[in-house]
Amino acid sequence: MERRIEAAPHDFAVTASWYVMIQNCLRVDPGPYLLGLKGAGECLVSEPEKPVTVHLVPRPRGGGGEAAEDEMKNPREAVSAVGPTESFEIHVAFAHDGPPISDGPTATDDAMNEWVTAYTAGWDKLSPGSFLGEWDASSEPWAFPIATALSPDFNNIPRTLLWRYQINTITGDVIRTVAPGCDDLCIDHPHVNPLFEGRRECRYVYASVSNETRCSGPPLGYVRVDVATGETQTWWAGNRCFCEEVVVVPKRSRASGVGSDADADAREEECWVLGMVADHDPENGARGKSSLLILDGADVSKGPVARVRLNERIPHGLHGAFVGRGGT
Repeated sequence: MERRIEAAPHDFAVTASWYVMIQNCLRVDPGPYLLGLKGAGECLVSEPEKPVTVHLVPRPRGGGGEAAEDEMKNPREAVSAVGPTESFEIHVAFAHDGPPISDGPTATDDAMNEWVTAYTAGWDKLSPGSFLGEWDASSEPWAFPIATALSPDFNNIPRTLLWRYQINTITGDVIRTVAPGCDDLCIDHPHVNPLFEGRRECRYVYASVSNETRCSGPPLGYVRVDVATGETQTWWAGNRCFCEEVVVVPKRSRASGVGSDADADAREEECWVLGMVADHDPENGARGKSSLLILDGADVSKGPVARVRLNERIPHGLHGAFVGRGGT
């Protein structure tokens, strides 16, 4: 599929049948960058009046025999579906073939082929103008000490929610709603148990959470969202303790694979949720030093089951990965 775009999709997901990408409406103003006046990111311009586009790129469905021959003779077409305006999607949690699991544990073959569901973190509203203008520091001095004069003002930053997209592969219809249980949450960097990536039975999304009061803010804890029921589990790290992106690691007993019998739900939550936290609370005396937290995916609300305290301050970052013993 060839498409002229100025800003490529930021993230994507994989289902059994499709690569799923959500293209935001951004354009590039290269002049200030070429003149050395701005960085590349500062030259991105938001266009909220234009809709996002959901791209579904067909994957080989695997197998062999007649099914493989039929797919070779009748290849599926890519789908570019028009989504909502004033939207901006950031990090995709996962996607799967078929309707959402909240519609019921089973789905017909027609529904599995007709629909694709994706869960993604995204802003509640995209404003026009400079894209990074959303992150402007406050023009007024703060009444308390801050790290630098460039510290972002969360009064100017949109809230990030967990959104659910439903895409009809035949009609091109797109339905965007807040994921079950997430109306009040401000979250980002959502992930699932990697053994359940791309599977409709996947229920649990793990993410960093800022608050439960429908406003923007820095990440101060971790949350588990059950997208089937809307039930949430939250744990808060404490005052001025800032939490980084989670990395979800299947427990060793489950790392060899997952079956499909009745206890699949229990096995999905048999995972560790790893995250870095920086403690800037002066009362703790940590002075910004970092720790690696390990939470049990079965009950995030109980907090860390282990903490690895570091003697250094790890710079705030975004994405992480886990490599097991002997990995490369």
